[in-house]
Amino acid sequence: MRRNTLDEVIASMSTHFHPEACLDIQAIYQWHVTGDGGRDFHIVIDHGTFDVVDGVASSPDVTLRADLTTYLRLSNQELKPMTALLTRKLVIHGNIYLGSKMDHIFR
Repeated sequence: MRRNTLDEVIASMSTHFHPEACLDIQAIYQWHVTGDGGRDFHIVIDHGTFDVVDGVASSPDVTLRADLTTYLRLSNQELKPMTALLTRKLVIHGNIYLGSKMDHIFR
């Protein structure tokens, strides 16, 4: 089922979460989703659990920035993360290794 809003993506995260992919990770993923309907939120990963928090984290381990259309296409698996990175539709700052794990944590 296609998710059409940021709220729908966030609400569905628990069904797409794979705790086994992050048992060794404790990190904060900051998302800056721009454009109409976008907003800042962060995901706290703690050894196989996660929590989504609205707003900007004080010291995220990795920061990801995309416009809402790109974020929704990524979330709906209509756009590959590497393609988004290479075309600069997705920008990652901070720990690139952690950024690359996001695709495995939420599938």
